[in-house]
Amino acid sequence: MDSQISDQILSIFNNTLYFCVRPVVLVLGVATCSFSAYVFYRMGLNDSVRVSFFVLCIYDLGFVLMSSVGAVCIILNIGFPQVTSAMTFNPFYVNNISYWCAGIFYHSSLMTTGFISGVRCCCVAIPFKFRKVFSTKRTAAALLIIFILSCTLQLPVVATQYVSYTRVKNNLTKIVILSTSNHDITVAVNDILNRNILSWITMAVMFISLIVMTAKLKSSVEFRLLATTGHPSTSKLSAICCCSKYRTEQLKPSSQRLFANLRTQNLDDKIQNDSRIISKSDHREGGTRKETKSTLENLRELQLIKSVALITVMVVALALPFMVYSLVRRLMPQFNAGNIYGNLFSVITTLSAVCAYLNSALNVFIFYCCNTKFKAVANDIFSCFQNSRSVKQ
Repeated sequence: MDSQISDQILSIFNNTLYFCVRPVVLVLGVATCSFSAYVFYRMGLNDSVRVSFFVLCIYDLGFVLMSSVGAVCIILNIGFPQVTSAMTFNPFYVNNISYWCAGIFYHSSLMTTGFISGVRCCCVAIPFKFRKVFSTKRTAAALLIIFILSCTLQLPVVATQYVSYTRVKNNLTKIVILSTSNHDITVAVNDILNRNILSWITMAVMFISLIVMTAKLKSSVEFRLLATTGHPSTSKLSAICCCSKYRTEQLKPSSQRLFANLRTQNLDDKIQNDSRIISKSDHREGGTRKETKSTLENLRELQLIKSVALITVMVVALALPFMVYSLVRRLMPQFNAGNIYGNLFSVITTLSAVCAYLNSALNVFIFYCCNTKFKAVANDIFSCFQNSRSVKQ
């Protein structure tokens, strides 16, 4: 039933994805990951958070690059079958190798995202011990361990494959990649361990970090509001609004406020009241600065929660299809390539891969919206590029 109904639909769907959607998303991913890595490099790798995000961009870049190699091989196989049939080494086998290598970078990226969420949570929960615990060297070592762990867990799948030679028509020798009898077992372990257990643990860490951060920042905002205004509040928005009425006044220098008050006085009153006005102005400015500093800290903390929340939602939405289909094919053996629901499996597999590519490609927009330093450096790069183009023209 599945093959009779969906053969033509599958062909149209796969051709659309393989020749249109997938290449565009992969090119976007390569461009955005490269740009993000360059921006973080320009920002300086002297901070544990920047190092984490830089390595995350490198892992994402490795994932989309290896996937791009596989995408090119599939396009050659589908679009130019006569050319690939005459080749000594079929591009399909290159796609097979690149698929499992891309999995190393994918799982490294996913675990690194969970690591970053946990580190940001510790930055809020233990701010005084954070720099000692999460130094730049320790962060780099932890990220390297994540990559080694990902390679180790993926190694059995690659190790159960080997290169062989076969003869076809006209005595042409071709290179092929064959699998041992244990290959299916290693793939099943990979589906359960890498794509489900570790992935669900990573998502649990991200959700727990988001909840702890929200609770800690809420209590710190209440304490800060009580210290600056004397009025406790249970809302971060209230803390910001309490200081918003002073923003216009605080932005003006004390001399401008002084001359504004002097316009309503006579010249004699001006001479007598200069010192009193300056004293009151400076006192008010000091209080406003204190409250504005509290407001900026509240806004910064809200940006932190916003960035972690956006990353968490995006990872869950785009990584979940990949995790679910890997689990379903273990529970339903018919849902696999070459079985009853093989066509449906092919469609969902391709869609899940595109979602995973988007997960890597869209990170740059979160960095740009939620990281003011990243945005400043990115805008500086854009302005330099525009200036160089205008000079050439």
